[in-house]
Amino acid sequence: MLQDAPQTEMQFLKAIPAFADLDGALLGRLVGDAIADEVPAERVVFEQGTRPEFLFVLLRGMVALTSRKGDNSTTIDILKPVSQFQLATVLLDAPYLVSAQTLQPSRILRMRSTRVRRIIESEPALAMAAARYMSTQYRRVVGEVLDLKL
Repeated sequence: MLQDAPQTEMQFLKAIPAFADLDGALLGRLVGDAIADEVPAERVVFEQGTRPEFLFVLLRGMVALTSRKGDNSTTIDILKPVSQFQLATVLLDAPYLVSAQTLQPSRILRMRSTRVRRIIESEPALAMAAARYMSTQYRRVVGEVLDLKL
């Protein structure tokens, strides 16, 4: 459980834009029953098409986000610490559009999706931070698509 984790892991969370401005009490509520796992290399974290049980935070290591359609597969993104992944999927309670797999031994924090949604619904500061973060990510993706197309 996260409560037993070193203080440095809480500092990692503050490095994530969606969590950076949260006060200690709210951050504590958000990660109250979170689990920090050591995950070996080449381990599937979640599969495309499954429903989200957790919001993930990569604390150490590297994770590939990939997508598959038929016989074709492509890497969408390579994540490095410290980054959260799949916030939009968790908020929408929608199936994952990608799969995630560790590329090297990693430490991943898992926060229960139901808890994250409940707290975001009740905490305007966290809701606004999540909206800003997702807006930034959307603009980044659109910029990348424009670079490819233009």
